[in-house]
Amino acid sequence: KEKEGEVQNGFSLFCKSNQEKVMATNEGISTSQMVTVLVQMWTSLSAEKQAKFDKKAEELKKQEQAQASDKKRKRREEEDEDKNLPSEDEEEDEEGNNHDYCDACGKSGDLVCCDGCPGSYHTSCLNVKSPEDLPDPWYCSSCMARGVG
Repeated sequence: KEKEGEVQNGFSLFCKSNQEKVMATNEGISTSQMVTVLVQMWTSLSAEKQAKFDKKAEELKKQEQAQASDKKRKRREEEDEDKNLPSEDEEEDEEGNNHDYCDACGKSGDLVCCDGCPGSYHTSCLNVKSPEDLPDPWYCSSCMARGVG
């Protein structure tokens, strides 16, 4: 079934390209009369010109399929991103269970814990002199990017 705006073949592209011309030159033409005129115009075209319409229709069809595929891929990526965001319950479960190592450098030591995820960081890795220089509650850049905090 043909969707609006979708080109199925060279003939449908030809019809879409010439429909306005036929309507303009034949004021008050009925739909069935317009189809008859378009069919006559199509059959009077050389095989070479018909082939050009067929080729262009095939190119447009491939573009439409690529666009539809891109939309599906983007929709799946957005759905996957939504699935990866922790729920409020998961965030609450993670409180108090921060890493025993710095998420920036991987080493242990005196760490500042994120209030939105298990992330922990050395103040030096955050380019901060003292933990008191950070707001309370404090959220790491990953949480801030996700809109947590």
